[in-house]
Amino acid sequence: MRTFTKLFIGLCILMFSCQKKQLDSKEKLYEYLADSSNGLVKERDLGALKVKIKYLPKEYIIYNELKTKNDYTKKEIDSLTKIYSGMETFLMTLDFKKQAPNNVLMEGLTSYEEYKARIEQLNFTLDEYVLMNEDTPAQQPLLLWSLENTYTVGTKRNITLVFAKDSSKKSDEYNISFKDDIFYSGISHYRFNKKDINNLPEIAILDKAL
Repeated sequence: MRTFTKLFIGLCILMFSCQKKQLDSKEKLYEYLADSSNGLVKERDLGALKVKIKYLPKEYIIYNELKTKNDYTKKEIDSLTKIYSGMETFLMTLDFKKQAPNNVLMEGLTSYEEYKARIEQLNFTLDEYVLMNEDTPAQQPLLLWSLENTYTVGTKRNITLVFAKDSSKKSDEYNISFKDDIFYSGISHYRFNKKDINNLPEIAILDKAL
């Protein structure tokens, strides 16, 4: 009987330890994504510029798209899930470390014409500078990107990056390269292991408002 009890307790402990952690609040999700030990955020110090790229799961994107509504339906969630399932989204944060007199995006520039050209690069040709798995069979294009308000106060600017999802088995990582001919910080790489993305705990924040 004692042996059976020990076996039962051991089995319960094993089952409990094998249960996948659930992220059932936006705070828990944000904390998990920001924890570098989970492999979903990469950072490079490039001198005057620090670049951080963080993986954003589709549930995060959908939640932020729907949270302004008083309520939403499962049909809306399913529709957006279908759309975003074919994409991989990342948040690129450009940190200029110190506040410029006018706008941090003026870093290294001396005229409004130069600033205007830089904003055009960020808004219209960023896909020439940010690439995923470049020159490999798993190369994916930058489909969409969005630069936050350029007049935001502070030293940081965020750019949302949306790539086509690589569903093949040609690579076990997402290698994002930033060929910086915009701020002239050189070439930097941000490697995300697909295993870390696939090991994300269950995200249950969308069910809260149903």
